[in-house]
Amino acid sequence: KNKYYIHYNVYLDMLFLKKLLLFNFLILILFLTACMGDEKNEENSTQLVNLAQYGVPVSLPLPAEINVRQSPVSYEKGVIITDNNINMRVEALNTYADSSKDAEYIKTHFLDDKKEESDFRKVLLDEKQGFIYLTEDADLGNNYHFFFVMIKNNTQVEFTEGIPPKKNFSYEEITNMYSLSKKAL
Repeated sequence: KNKYYIHYNVYLDMLFLKKLLLFNFLILILFLTACMGDEKNEENSTQLVNLAQYGVPVSLPLPAEINVRQSPVSYEKGVIITDNNINMRVEALNTYADSSKDAEYIKTHFLDDKKEESDFRKVLLDEKQGFIYLTEDADLGNNYHFFFVMIKNNTQVEFTEGIPPKKNFSYEEITNMYSLSKKAL
């Protein structure tokens, strides 16, 4: 009789452990689902902003709290997008596109011009329509920049960080700005 009693207790202990394991597994799934929900909310917090009202015929997915304003230079059709919370500044300018030149040609020409500048150091990322590069300033040290170009409806749209107000951007910040520019529709 004692033998069956021990086996029964072991069975109950194992049953309890299985239920405990199942309960912990369900808690883990709920936790992971909640975390994934937060990521979706962050993605959904962006809205597609049409920049045509600023003279730039593209739309970009931007957070609601971002600052979008007309370029202050009167002869340019452009927009400046800034967000001080994440240290971002993207400038988009448009000009008439020469139909004989594609985005890759324009990018290559711009890159060749940059390579001729005395503060140019190296290209860090080179893609078909854009690139990220490094310059070295005597006062500010290393400075990262980007250039991305697209052709849309006979319009050449160029994205850069513009002229930031007396500060350098990190490589990560420039990469984020470059990635945002590539999302232009």
